[in-house]
Amino acid sequence: MKPYVVLVIVAAVLIYVVAEILSGSSTAHQPAPITKGPSYNDAAEPETGVAQAANPLGQDWRVVSVQSRITQENRVAVEYAWKVTVQNDSDGPSVFSGRVKFLDKDGFQVSDDTVNFERVPIAAHSKGEFTGQREIFNEPASRIVKVIAAMEKELQEPVTAR
Repeated sequence: MKPYVVLVIVAAVLIYVVAEILSGSSTAHQPAPITKGPSYNDAAEPETGVAQAANPLGQDWRVVSVQSRITQENRVAVEYAWKVTVQNDSDGPSVFSGRVKFLDKDGFQVSDDTVNFERVPIAAHSKGEFTGQREIFNEPASRIVKVIAAMEKELQEPVTAR
């Protein structure tokens, strides 16, 4: 790519960011609200940062809530902390894994993070919480308006320590 093309792109991005800041509509310094994602019901309370999930038919588990907030920010990046709560209604311990997805206003994924990389099981008939942090450069982070969790239950039984 030619240097002048890069310079034009950088200038356009800077003009856009300055215009957003001056108009007061920038989300760069605001925590991302949690809104309804797949299988969330209308009882969700986005202003508290918690979305309640409905239990889909035939499943013995559900995502109870997804929460996120900005924990640190500087001139280069924003750090989001997130927490996903899963209810295991099955009769045995189960391992759940998935992704926390950071979405823009059109539902496109800006970034994501792994949930339960360590494969920690949740005991039968109980809730488990998974937490993490994700650092995202300022420009993409300024577009984040929704955070959801795409989770799945692993088919094999977790290995228990002896």
